[in-house]
Amino acid sequence: MRRLQIDPDIRKAQTLPGWAYTDPEIYAQVREAVFARSWHWVADTDVVKVPGQVYPFILAEGLLNEPLLLARD
Repeated sequence: MRRLQIDPDIRKAQTLPGWAYTDPEIYAQVREAVFARSWHWVADTDVVKVPGQVYPFILAEGLLNEPLLLARD
């Protein structure tokens, strides 16, 4: 696996090398470390206006592809 070298001195900052944007291993790591563990806006409360109503959706479609239901109690 290729490794990214990140200098702690921000004055030496550079953009990522091109391969970092297309590497499947980096994509999987970022998907889990960033997107799977953070809050995501799903929809406005208007999609579940009354108790018992549900709104099926795919969380981060094309990225996480996690099928979920937003429900109102």
